[in-house]
Amino acid sequence: MSHFLIRRATDLDSAELARLAGQLGYPASEDTIRRRLQRLLASSNDVVFVAHEAQSVEGGSGGLAGWIHGVLSQFLESDYRVEIAGMVVDERFRRQGAGRDLVKRVEDWASGHGAGQCSVRCRTNRAEAHQFYESLGYSQAKTQIVFRKPLPSPCPASNEAQKRAGPAARLVSLDEPAPLDMEIALKELGAGDMRFRGTGFGRGECDLQTTLQEWRDFGEGKNIPADIMPQSTFWLVNEDYKVVGIVRVRHRLNERSLQYGGHIGYYIRPAERGKGYGKKALQLALEKLRRAGTARALLTVHPDNTISKQIVLACGGVQDGQGQDPVSGAIVDRYWIDSKE
Repeated sequence: MSHFLIRRATDLDSAELARLAGQLGYPASEDTIRRRLQRLLASSNDVVFVAHEAQSVEGGSGGLAGWIHGVLSQFLESDYRVEIAGMVVDERFRRQGAGRDLVKRVEDWASGHGAGQCSVRCRTNRAEAHQFYESLGYSQAKTQIVFRKPLPSPCPASNEAQKRAGPAARLVSLDEPAPLDMEIALKELGAGDMRFRGTGFGRGECDLQTTLQEWRDFGEGKNIPADIMPQSTFWLVNEDYKVVGIVRVRHRLNERSLQYGGHIGYYIRPAERGKGYGKKALQLALEKLRRAGTARALLTVHPDNTISKQIVLACGGVQDGQGQDPVSGAIVDRYWIDSKE
């Protein structure tokens, strides 16, 4: 049994990631690695896993044992696959299973995203790396020459396109490392905000772990009323891995949620509103549904919530009348959004 734990990388790992990148022959400062990592964390097509000893705490005083970066790739000339863009194991932990565990975690992630193949590129003079991948079942496919060309700095038009793309943010599941300020965010949400339901912890009725377990149960359909559909809850985090909002996604609807609730609900913290996070939250939730095979998503919006209506319309929403909650009697506007690419 391996004595390494594998988890997703966070901003807090930047210094260790930089140290290990230097061992691989790609020296970079902690700030540079942090900027690169933030882009990867915001991308649904990239994943970075880190390994640390089971007895240490999340890359604690002993440091990380290694990291790996996987990328989902679709080319016209080849099938959907995942590429290992980079991997390094600390010199202290080589030949102890950390590399094997990291590769296996990326392969599992690839399979979970429907990829039928995993590939990796190695320099021709890295004989040890060749032997390592061959021992894991990889075989040489071809030899290439790589060409590169430096490009000029981004022009104002590129910066404008980046602004249109919205702020860098991503969804974090309950199985990933906890965001830095989730307790504050839940207390801020309190009993609820508009139609976004609050939590027992936010209302002071239970401790944090009880609320998180309730969310996990809700996602699995455990201990919920018969007329309520399961929903997955995600943290919306920014580049600093701080909570800017909460997103809830339902993959299936019943008669009640078809009238009131829909597929997606999200909450943006008051201090983060007006920065584009609402639209980003909706876009990321739509991506979750698309990957799960849901072609159309239903959003229900209170008639007086002008900002939410603008966000839904900006994401392609088409109004389909109104709905009414059979329990509370509340009226909402219903919008459908095509969640396909």
